[in-house]
Amino acid sequence: FASVFDPGVALEIIPEILFYVVYSILLQWYCYSCNWQFQWSAALQDTIYYPAIMMSFLLSIRASDCMLRSQSGSIHILAMEKELRDMVYKVVTNVSHNLPDTEVQKDNEELISLKRRYFLHEFRRLTKALLACATRDLCDSALEPGEQLSEEAAVRISCSLTAAEHAAVHVTSSGMGHTFRVYIVASWLSKLVSQAQEEQILSGDEIARNVDYNLGRFNGAWLSARQIAYSSMPESITHMLWILANMINFVLPWEYVSVCRWMTWLPSIFITISFHGIIRISSAMENPFGFDEDDIDLGKMVEHFDEEMCIVMHYAALDDVAGENIYRSLQNSDNLVTSTF
Repeated sequence: FASVFDPGVALEIIPEILFYVVYSILLQWYCYSCNWQFQWSAALQDTIYYPAIMMSFLLSIRASDCMLRSQSGSIHILAMEKELRDMVYKVVTNVSHNLPDTEVQKDNEELISLKRRYFLHEFRRLTKALLACATRDLCDSALEPGEQLSEEAAVRISCSLTAAEHAAVHVTSSGMGHTFRVYIVASWLSKLVSQAQEEQILSGDEIARNVDYNLGRFNGAWLSARQIAYSSMPESITHMLWILANMINFVLPWEYVSVCRWMTWLPSIFITISFHGIIRISSAMENPFGFDEDDIDLGKMVEHFDEEMCIVMHYAALDDVAGENIYRSLQNSDNLVTSTF
């Protein structure tokens, strides 16, 4: 009932409430003219409960379907994260850290090191931007048509973009939709890795091809997640629930008028408000993505993935200074203690 105080919701349900209040008052006046000696032919039957049973049956089916979509959403999100994690590992562990052999290479070592650090910084930034754009698209799908996302909710999924990149993302988002926005960020990331491989910043020969493969699988998992991300029930189900609620509203006053008398309009108000509450709750359950407490927390996932990228880069740098070799040498000594927790 708290949502009734929302001006938009109130304007939506007030006409229906007024209609059924007038309908109940007319019925009350008719029964009053009969001295409240009224008994309708279905009083001893259970037909009054059939619409409610059918409504409960439909809602239980929708709730089960929502649980399945939430499970599928978690699977697709994990697949997206897995592909990016695999891509990050392949790229970071194949960054070339060879020592300079000639005098010319020694003179350019500072420039090469600067390019290497710049590449890792840009690679991390664009990878997080790609994941943030994809997850933001999934969260925006939970909004109603015309609804604007609040600033507090938007800041939970953030990324860093240059002025030119921000303008490109903004234009493509408003003109072509969220899908093209994700594709353009993926193309920036693919081009960055290709240029790094051409400049021999990466030691492998198939890194760019592997990155394109991972990006393709990432886009596939993201598109699969978009298939289950919609903000409302199918129109056929909504119309059926609306018909059942109206059937209850038309029949229920005849059942209770001899008991409630002049207060028969009160159950009609309860049913009308409850119906709109059920529709809103069901719509909130339809989309497993969003910013509610029960939705999949994509903002936390993006931040966690960024931390994982930092860890991979950190330990890849340790391996360059013989961190892995030190560990392997410790395996043959008594200083290494292995335990299982």
